[in-house]
Amino acid sequence: MSNKIKFHIIALQEIKLKEDSTKIQVSGDMLIFGCIVPNKNIGGVGFLVKKDIVPFVDSYNIFAPRLTVLRLKTPGRRDIAIYSCYAPTSAAEDEEQEAFYNQLERVIKQDRSFYKFVLGDFNAITGGNGSGKIGRFGLGRAQ
Repeated sequence: MSNKIKFHIIALQEIKLKEDSTKIQVSGDMLIFGCIVPNKNIGGVGFLVKKDIVPFVDSYNIFAPRLTVLRLKTPGRRDIAIYSCYAPTSAAEDEEQEAFYNQLERVIKQDRSFYKFVLGDFNAITGGNGSGKIGRFGLGRAQ
């Protein structure tokens, strides 16, 4: 699969596995998976890392079923942190949404990496006036 896609790192959301795991594929690419929210079929975030980048992987942390970070050390350069996250939808309870964003903010602020990239599915809704910019997805309100 990954040999048909040109990439270095892909952030994954909604993996929906029952437990965390890390695997090196036959191709040498690394898969990092986080598990779902307990007793719910939501969440699970991770990364697919191309074999050329695997030697630069310093560490990764799966903070929660909706948040993980991959840290890279590059020789002679600054450290890089890449976050993969999956936000609750607007249909979720306010407390759940606020807890997610508070955790995301806390984790990012505590990270000492020089470069930080936040990737993911934020379940954002832009409103009804963005049809020329967004297309037919992401408009309106939560179902």
